[in-house]
Amino acid sequence: MGPRSTAPGDSNYIHVRDWPKIPWKRIQPRLISLGMRIVLHPATKQRASVLSASLVALLCSITLMSCASLEVPEQQQQGRAERTLDQLTAVGEIRSLADPRFDLSRSADGLWRPFDYVRTSRPGVYFLEPYDPNRTPVLFVHGIAGSPANFAYLIRHLDRTRFQAWVYNYPTGICLSAVADHLNQTIAKLEVRYRVPRIAVIAYSMGGLVARGFILRHALTSSNGNIPLFVSMSTPWEGHRSALFVVKFASSVDVWRDLVPGSHYLQSLFAVKLPKETKFHLMFSFRRNSVSFGESNDQTVTVASELGSGVQREAVRIYGFDDSHDGILEDPATSGLLDRLLAETLLREAAGQ
Repeated sequence: MGPRSTAPGDSNYIHVRDWPKIPWKRIQPRLISLGMRIVLHPATKQRASVLSASLVALLCSITLMSCASLEVPEQQQQGRAERTLDQLTAVGEIRSLADPRFDLSRSADGLWRPFDYVRTSRPGVYFLEPYDPNRTPVLFVHGIAGSPANFAYLIRHLDRTRFQAWVYNYPTGICLSAVADHLNQTIAKLEVRYRVPRIAVIAYSMGGLVARGFILRHALTSSNGNIPLFVSMSTPWEGHRSALFVVKFASSVDVWRDLVPGSHYLQSLFAVKLPKETKFHLMFSFRRNSVSFGESNDQTVTVASELGSGVQREAVRIYGFDDSHDGILEDPATSGLLDRLLAETLLREAAGQ
């Protein structure tokens, strides 16, 4: 997202005479944590010699929603996020992966500026073609700072004679319980609208945490369809240690608290087992950087987190790939395995097993 200019009359315009009324010391750390860009008005630069450095730095282009979020408690911010998600949700809209809202250059906004992302990229479940009742939907759930475009290779190699791709687009900076709720509500609408008997779920990285939360909620609330297959790829099931550090400096970005090892959300994912009809397959990647030290990892997530003991116990099978965290998404072996698991699922469903 590029910088925005403001002018008198704009809701986010700050006039010099209003500066004494603004709690700069309290707002400044929050602006930095939200990753906002500082853009000075030319006139301001000319007066810089008579202004304090802190005031000049804070004369910036702030979106209305982000600015408002600085002045309310975190619970109210989260409530606003959930209401905005519901109001702007896409339910089965047909788009291609080349749609600008899925552009990977914009996906970081979903993490650091989630309210902006909701307005410009519209969260929800998208179809890539009209719904076909004769083909099983395969729902793809991306990870942190990602988008449905991450799955371009896998979707391109999907057996489109038997399956149809659905993609979930969402702002990755809000708390994961709200995202899981949102996905569950959106899928429920689609199941009723199209009388969908089943869907398969393929999730990557943090998307696996979202997908499991969704599946557990779906089991409690849905009577229209089942989820016979769930595949996770390179998911940090036991969180990420770096989240502890980020929380200290970006506390307004809710998702980092959920990614802290041992967080309430991570614990909630294993308080209940997956439904019996859902066969879970776990894929992990382990190609570390050649000069890295410490725990085994895939250059992003540790293998220990990918292979958490709780999640291993529920997996039908576990598959390791000599890939980096991103590389697993474009590995022909990954695509081949997914096609085989999907085909086996159809055969099992046809046999009533």
